[in-house]
Amino acid sequence: MNIFKFFDKKTYSTKSRISSLRNSTGNDFKKKSVILDMVVDGQSGDRVVDGRFKRRLLQSIKKQADKGKSFDWIVILGGTNDCFNGYKSNNIFAVLKDLYLNSENSGANVSALTISNFNNDKFEKT
Repeated sequence: MNIFKFFDKKTYSTKSRISSLRNSTGNDFKKKSVILDMVVDGQSGDRVVDGRFKRRLLQSIKKQADKGKSFDWIVILGGTNDCFNGYKSNNIFAVLKDLYLNSENSGANVSALTISNFNNDKFEKT
């Protein structure tokens, strides 16, 4: 099973916890004779609205395809940096939907994670 965890700054700092999760999850799969290949790609400060997030996603999908593989699952968490940099939530969500479609078009299942609900009015540009 090939899993790609793709995220921005807020989750970037959790890499060590994800690494330990990878080890414990991998051990669980070993017991069941499932080979787990997990790729983790967090980028500090990344935003979805400026296109860098999408470029990284497509590059990772292509890199996997160049190895003759595809991801079974792509786990995406994005938009936190966009919110705190004043981008409108409807613009963020439109880009996220495009990321989900690109992921599905690669043949992967998508796990779309969300940020916690908060009042973004003080951050959103008018």
